[in-house]
Amino acid sequence: MEFDLYVGGSGKKLTATQRDALKEFGVNLDLGKGVTGPNKVLVNWAKKFIALVKKNLATQQINTASNVLSQSIQLAPINLQDAKYAIAIEAAHYWKFINYGVKGAVTQDKAPQSPFQYRNKPIPARAIQEWYSSKTSARYSPPPAQIVYKVASERGITPEKAARSLSYATRENIRRHGIRATYFFTNVLTDDVVNMLVNEMSETIGKQISVASPR
Repeated sequence: MEFDLYVGGSGKKLTATQRDALKEFGVNLDLGKGVTGPNKVLVNWAKKFIALVKKNLATQQINTASNVLSQSIQLAPINLQDAKYAIAIEAAHYWKFINYGVKGAVTQDKAPQSPFQYRNKPIPARAIQEWYSSKTSARYSPPPAQIVYKVASERGITPEKAARSLSYATRENIRRHGIRATYFFTNVLTDDVVNMLVNEMSETIGKQISVASPR
């Protein structure tokens, strides 16, 4: 997830006055090498934004592999080149699938607007199997492990085989019907959130700021 902030004007490098003003916010610029220190305005905004994203993600009834996705969301080093700031928020590669959802190979109801879709390629079953073996997913009722032991008992098989069987059935269901869009990230990027950054940055460097869409 990356945002580009464009400094209004000719597109040339910041003036000496603007550079000095940035130093008050903890920014040290080395000509040609971008930012070498933290920028309080950008960092503080990004931290608030990330906190909102994580809070929104936590409310979604989805499997985030023991919060791996949430823990992976963090701010990358801020870069300033010429008249553009690049704010990159790093996250596990599958964040887009959770945010936008994935159309199923058979039905698309869960994510009709998603640019992603399952085809015939099978989904890896290992992560699903590990989830079924989890005994700590208290947000689910009943817990995945309880389902595994119930199936194992009913079929007279080991819990390991039950987890494997359930994981293959689940992955086929996901492939056919897709993943529901959560918009845990997109819904946080409201006009108010963007304007907060734009206004603070404009006041800091004395230039109009515009924010490009995240990539």
